[in-house]
Amino acid sequence: MNLYLNTRDELYVINLEKVMFMQADDHYTYVYYVSGCKFMVPFGLSKIETSMAKHSDVSSYIIRLGRSHIINIKCLTRINSTKQIIVLSDNKDNNYTIKVSRTVIKNIINRFSLTSENTLL
Repeated sequence: MNLYLNTRDELYVINLEKVMFMQADDHYTYVYYVSGCKFMVPFGLSKIETSMAKHSDVSSYIIRLGRSHIINIKCLTRINSTKQIIVLSDNKDNNYTIKVSRTVIKNIINRFSLTSENTLL
């Protein structure tokens, strides 16, 4: 599934199935693929999120986290509510730690309906 974003002079193609996460940087966004590739696009996360809304099938695994991140939940390996971090892993065994608010962590946990009934403890 590709996302096509264009400016007057350029076309950017983001393969959403390869995305591990996207990180906002003012009016730009850095895209991190699971392969380890990283690149920048001259669009804010809001523009990218609006374009992704047209692809309803990606909403099951690509989610917005607060103001500065969009993640692929298939890459999610750990959530630590005490440290307020989430950890994502790529295909090369690299971990990426993202600092998020407690509200964002609660939203992720609620999304997965994590309760004591479906944990191993």
